[in-house]
Amino acid sequence: MSARPTGAGWATGGTAGVLVALGVRFDYPEAVALGFCAAALLAFSSVWQAVGARIRATRVVEPNRVTAGRSVECLLRVHNAGSRTVPALEVTEVLDGRERRFALPPSRGRSTTRVHGYHLPTDRRGVYRLPPPVLTVHDPARLIRRRFATEGDTVIHVHPDHHPLTSPWPGGERLTVDGVAARPRGTGMAYYGLREYVVGDDSRYIHWPATARIGTLMVRHHGVLDTPGLFVLLDTTNLAVGEEFEDAVRVAASLAVSALRAGARLTLCTTDLGHVPDLGATPEARVTAVLDFLAGVEPSETVRPPRFRAPGAETATTVVVTTGPNAALSPGALVVRVDPDTTGPEVDGVLTVASSADFAAKWNNR
Repeated sequence: MSARPTGAGWATGGTAGVLVALGVRFDYPEAVALGFCAAALLAFSSVWQAVGARIRATRVVEPNRVTAGRSVECLLRVHNAGSRTVPALEVTEVLDGRERRFALPPSRGRSTTRVHGYHLPTDRRGVYRLPPPVLTVHDPARLIRRRFATEGDTVIHVHPDHHPLTSPWPGGERLTVDGVAARPRGTGMAYYGLREYVVGDDSRYIHWPATARIGTLMVRHHGVLDTPGLFVLLDTTNLAVGEEFEDAVRVAASLAVSALRAGARLTLCTTDLGHVPDLGATPEARVTAVLDFLAGVEPSETVRPPRFRAPGAETATTVVVTTGPNAALSPGALVVRVDPDTTGPEVDGVLTVASSADFAAKWNNR
């Protein structure tokens, strides 16, 4: 909390000194009087700030996770513990290196609490530290300003945008490690073998030929099919930056969110060995964890391994998202290459898209 002259305050003080000096030097009492008036006004502003507003403020940010392009909603609770009316407040917020200022209406009366709402726009994804807002109070003449700082930083996750996909798998099909299409069965069950009958087994599953041969009731043993998996590898080592890289992140986010909401196992990695530390227990918690991870992804100087496989990726459909020409990141993978120039010849196993929106359109029509 500090009180300092504003630009007008410095000008008033300087003018007061000049007028007094000139008035004394040239025997001009009117100039001296004007100088003392200016000095008195500056002194009044200083005293007003010293005995004036006593402000406490707390800020609540809800939600602290938003999609890029949307605004962060802030609620600022301002309590005036002083006995005087507080003039209009100026709130200063700094997000993503940019300063934003908001004017709040006066707070009247002692022990008055008011809640003010405002929005902080977000332009690009990232993980940002939102420092405490700074409240500035001016005296009635706006010669002295006093600043009040609240406490506590807030971490803001600005998630990449993602597009709805009809299926997380190419052409709506899950691919095995050999690239063969495998559609999950409607029953969700698979036949694994025979076992002896136990009380409570469904009689429809009795295998009569084996029962006649062995002499003991045998039933078909079924189990739940393995949950289909998707391995998404985001190439962060190419030199492409800016909107091309952002499109690649949005493509990875679209695939990951679609897979999680389809109930698939998801492995999401970057070529600098980054991965989601904890996917959470519920589907929405997993989606949030993935988007939090992608919010902080940045291009890396780490050398790309020539053939990258994550643990467990052998049993999952692999999709590599890259902005570069190298498609040999992972054996047997489908490569999604982000390149504004899509006029080149088509390459088997490579889907070239101009943007993330173009990817969604082509993916849904495969």
